[in-house]
Amino acid sequence: MSGIDRFYETRLLPPGTFDGHLAEGVRADLVFPQFSEIDVEALANLNAPHALIDVDGTLTARYDSRAEGVSEATLGKIRQIEEDPRFETVSIATENGGHPEDMLHALGMSATTAVFQTWEAGALGTSWKTTERFWRKILFELDCFDEPEKVVIIGDSVVRDVVMPQTLGLKTVLVGKHDRRLRPRPLEA
Repeated sequence: MSGIDRFYETRLLPPGTFDGHLAEGVRADLVFPQFSEIDVEALANLNAPHALIDVDGTLTARYDSRAEGVSEATLGKIRQIEEDPRFETVSIATENGGHPEDMLHALGMSATTAVFQTWEAGALGTSWKTTERFWRKILFELDCFDEPEKVVIIGDSVVRDVVMPQTLGLKTVLVGKHDRRLRPRPLEA
């Protein structure tokens, strides 16, 4: 396991909270091989006007708190979603670092774009993407607390981006090589 993977598994998801078994039998509303191949028409047909986009593994190849090295095809797809009038908001939902300004700049997104993350005041917070609290906060901020079906999360992890959001009623889109995320990795001592 690389140092970055080790950091991600041990720091960004507290040991003991990785319930990979919850992912068995879970199916996203839509699945695409990669973010740049999302069919925006199919995405809009989910009738969820608030799009949340994960960063790590979805837009970037690996954990990257500044979202550097995003492909032109991915940047084009972000713009296509942002410019589609069927989406009222396009936001970022991520567990990665405390550099939202750099992340938004690298993604070509407005500095006013909402970035929902586990970082609070520059330090790791207490609410992870695997928790109900993380997603309920987003629903509240998007004024969709009572209408979670109006929000779609686009991500690469069944556990982080599909299980809890679907449980709460959000629409889900899975991109990338998600099959490797169906079983938890054992943590090294």
